Amino acid sequence: MPIDAIRTAQELDLVKATAELKETVLQEARGYHERSVLAAQSFRLTEGEPFRGIRVAKATEHIFANMPIRIRRGELLLGWHPSTHASETTQKAIQEANEYLRKQNYWVGASEGHMAVDNETVLRVGLGAIAEAIRERREALDPIHRDTPEKQAFYESARISLEALQSLIRRYAALAREAADETDDLLWRAELLESAAVCDQVADGPARTFREAIQLTWFLFLGVAIEAGGSHHCFGPGRLDQYLFPYYARDLASGVLDEEHAQVLIDQFLIKCNEFDGPSMSAVIMMLGGRKPDGTDGTNALSFALIEATDRVRCYFPGADISWHSDMDPAFVRRAVRLLRNGKGQPAFFNSDVIVKGLIRYGVPVEHAVDHLPSTCTETSIMGRTNPWVAWPYVNIPMCLIYAMFDGKHPVRETQDRPATGLPQTYDELKAAFH
Repeated sequence: MPIDAIRTAQELDLVKATAELKETVLQEARGYHERSVLAAQSFRLTEGEPFRGIRVAKATEHIFANMPIRIRRGELLLGWHPSTHASETTQKAIQEANEYLRKQNYWVGASEGHMAVDNETVLRVGLGAIAEAIRERREALDPIHRDTPEKQAFYESARISLEALQSLIRRYAALAREAADETDDLLWRAELLESAAVCDQVADGPARTFREAIQLTWFLFLGVAIEAGGSHHCFGPGRLDQYLFPYYARDLASGVLDEEHAQVLIDQFLIKCNEFDGPSMSAVIMMLGGRKPDGTDGTNALSFALIEATDRVRCYFPGADISWHSDMDPAFVRRAVRLLRNGKGQPAFFNSDVIVKGLIRYGVPVEHAVDHLPSTCTETSIMGRTNPWVAWPYVNIPMCLIYAMFDGKHPVRETQDRPATGLPQTYDELKAAFH
């Protein structure tokens, strides 16, 4: 059979496999709650360690080394978020582990997530270079400064966590090779060996191709989510069309990547964003368009490819948000508006010009301000530069007004929930009570 015919058959099979992957993900997606059992196992071994960060890092290391991994047929983008379908015995073990971890201060009283990590830098320099930078900073600490032990613990925690992610990626490289040895399908075997080579590269080095870049992006997303808990914790890929575009454009131009494989990789990325849990009030944000640091329109061919994939895949996550501005490509605006017709509530539009002005007013440099994104729906963060630790307290402004109107009492329960300010008779009295 001619090579072109073999490649066409392969691509058509991958498109079918991607559709099957979507069905599997939608049927199986649950939070990964057995991770608590693994975290508790590690915490029991580190009792007496004075630094909580090191204990948490070693728990992450234990989770990544022992969590189940899986490659489904036709899955080019490796990295599975395990799903909990617990028996009564397993559920009891999870409950006991959570009770122990709460007593051990495993979780902190703030919301992790609600952000996008600095994918662009990681893709450019690689995990190995970041691990080396951590080691260098630790070694450069003043050995007699009173703050040094705490800083050493921080860097050690970062090193352990990062090397744990590298080891997880290498586990997938090994699994891909095992699966390649076991299959009789030559096309699938070739894809598995390619996936193994991709994992070998991104476990330590920078991304060189679009496939390596999107694979490392997924591993980063998967890693921080599992480190934080059983679901996605409102982490998100951020401005995917900006930091992946150089790889996408270069590979398409050189012939390293064809449109069909690009579509499969993009579709699988969007589908796999739904592995963490079913639809919920939380968010996984993908921001499209916006401006470049020099102020020009950031819309590009990958922006269009991602909006088309969102329409094609039609999953709950990730939320496709448009960073609209006055100079945006009109064709992209029309395509984004047309996407609203599918009834999925996407995309959301954010006025980037207004948001950037506000961030600049608060001292954010313009080249950073353009990388804004809604970390869920209630706050603006800067991709790779913000860990807002948000999510509470939420302030119910209308309820504050109601309390001001009713002397601090709940109008239904009639309980005195707020200070007694009297029943206002004038607007000025209402304004004073509200303030």
